[in-house]
Amino acid sequence: QHGLDPGEGWGIPVLTNLAVCYDNLGRAEQAEAMAREAMAQRLAYHGADHEEFPIGETDLAVILMKRGAFAEALQLAESARRGFAE
Repeated sequence: QHGLDPGEGWGIPVLTNLAVCYDNLGRAEQAEAMAREAMAQRLAYHGADHEEFPIGETDLAVILMKRGAFAEALQLAESARRGFAE
């Protein structure tokens, strides 16, 4: 056992790194799933107003653009821009 409490959100960076790795390997479906899970955990543990939430939106937007999901990617990118501006 590692002794880390998942309720503290420590898994978010792990999920984010997995998303990047899957994306770099061309495994877009798995990359998207990991990025979505990281965002869900950011929301659950920190809330949408947390300073790191726009980072997750940006990460997912990049993956979605590569998959051709431009409308959703644009929504996430615009939301991230607003979050960074606050």
